[in-house]
Amino acid sequence: MKYNLLLLIFILLSGFAKAQVTIFPEVDRQSEEFLYVKKVELTDQYTIIDFYFRPPGEAWICAENSFHISPYGSNDLMYMVMAKNITTCPKMEKIGSLTNDLEFQLWFPPLREKVYKINIIEKAKRGLNFYGVDIINGQERPVPDSSSIRTYEGFEKYFNEHADSLDPIEGIWHVVIKLDMYEDMKLIDRNYELKEDSVAIVKDGDKFVSFDMEGNNLEAEYKWITGGRGYYYQEYYRELHEIVSTYIKVSSTIQYEINYEVPERMTRAILMSDYFPQYRLLKNYSFRKLHPETEEIPIEISTDK
Repeated sequence: MKYNLLLLIFILLSGFAKAQVTIFPEVDRQSEEFLYVKKVELTDQYTIIDFYFRPPGEAWICAENSFHISPYGSNDLMYMVMAKNITTCPKMEKIGSLTNDLEFQLWFPPLREKVYKINIIEKAKRGLNFYGVDIINGQERPVPDSSSIRTYEGFEKYFNEHADSLDPIEGIWHVVIKLDMYEDMKLIDRNYELKEDSVAIVKDGDKFVSFDMEGNNLEAEYKWITGGRGYYYQEYYRELHEIVSTYIKVSSTIQYEINYEVPERMTRAILMSDYFPQYRLLKNYSFRKLHPETEEIPIEISTDK
């Protein structure tokens, strides 16, 4: 397919306000076993679909100009605008094996709001077709407000000014985030991913909210559960429209941990070519308080049911 220069410039410079992303959406049925819908991104201008091709051996692939999407149960057809990182038919591209995977994008016109399932069709017969692809389209959960505080020093000032009324969990925390990789119950890669960061935890009504040092809401919050249960943690995976939750493990006034299993679809997205269905990722957050400085006192909070 040929594209004129003005179209390409328009595509590259277009804004992506209100973009919504679905990671590895659920699919009712598909024609190609080794081709996956990796991501569906909805913007005001385009529907952008990322694919991941992982053949078990040598294979050939191209994208037909007939590729289109349609709302599930509708006769509306929206044809491909652009293909990236894949040849268009009849020119074919050879993919060798598991060590030579292919990621590519197809761009389509925008979907109307509240379309939650689509078909992705190359040809009605013998095409690279996906039927009943579940997507997030419409903010099922509103995007939370950012903090008016935008710097580390700003959060320090805030906590200093409210020192007399802070809850123990409020403050600036250094956090080590690691992912351990398991094959079923067997640990096969400790610290598959490891990074460090700083977060601020601030009271907001009856809950406590996490922000990064630029004031971005991390969509992670805590609630104090009475009866000796301690703090209950919830984290929202917007790309999955899924919440994970657990109790935190408190060891002292300045140190605690959070552990949970990463949702399967996010595990697939993180591991990509390393992924197999029996693989699991366990996420661990280790927090240590930076500010306000507090004496370390051991704490035991039972989370047994």
